[in-house]
Amino acid sequence: MADSEGVLTQEQIDAMLSGRAVVAAAPAAAPPVEAALPPVNLAPTNLDEIRAAKEREEASTAASAANSGALIDLAARVARLEASASQGGAGAADTQGMLAQIQELAGQVASMMAGMQGTVGYAAKQNFVCRSCQQQGFVAAKLNCTCCGEENMWGWWPPQPPQQ
Repeated sequence: MADSEGVLTQEQIDAMLSGRAVVAAAPAAAPPVEAALPPVNLAPTNLDEIRAAKEREEASTAASAANSGALIDLAARVARLEASASQGGAGAADTQGMLAQIQELAGQVASMMAGMQGTVGYAAKQNFVCRSCQQQGFVAAKLNCTCCGEENMWGWWPPQPPQQ
């Protein structure tokens, strides 16, 4: 039936409805089908289809209006932030105060570090190496309680082998 003159195949009908062109293989004697078929615009045919189309259009319009409103709000927020950042005012004073405090603390830390490097206990666990057995980090110091005079050891010992 597709070979009959004047009858379209289902593929050709689908192509016409979707607006795309399909070139069908025509019989040798028949002229070829044009490559560019004009799009077919179908209008709603009953009241339900008309209402559904109108509702889709209104929903689309409402969604784009909501997006526009969100963009306007976002632009306003960015403008306020830019204005706040450009004013500087109290923010710059706060930053200067914090910078001064940081510099003061850095000076105190540097002073403490210099003082600690002159003590026996500074990084003893990391730096101590025994001259006899060459073990590193196992060091203890004798400490005396200033209340009762009891002598104690404070430091790091190698792990004990498990008892059997």
